[in-house]
Amino acid sequence: MTNDEVRHIADLAKLSFNNNEIEQFIAQFSQIIQYISMIDNLQLEGIDAEANLYGWKNAFREDYVKPSLSKEESLSNAPKRNEVFFKVPKMLE
Repeated sequence: MTNDEVRHIADLAKLSFNNNEIEQFIAQFSQIIQYISMIDNLQLEGIDAEANLYGWKNAFREDYVKPSLSKEESLSNAPKRNEVFFKVPKMLE
């Protein structure tokens, strides 16, 4: 990984790093990639892709229709609301 690549990633993430932080990032990222590459050396032939260590099965349950809150009850403690919606600060411009 190069300084330019780190600066590009930082720009995409709207981050800024000084030169020392960039060098530290490169070292840490290289260690992460090296660690992840160990997966390539694992012997995975014959192992079911959906196997798990504990033998657990999916814990699905039946869905049951239950009474829920009315609109008025749901909105009763909202600091700001209109007739049927919570009002929240605008996040996108």
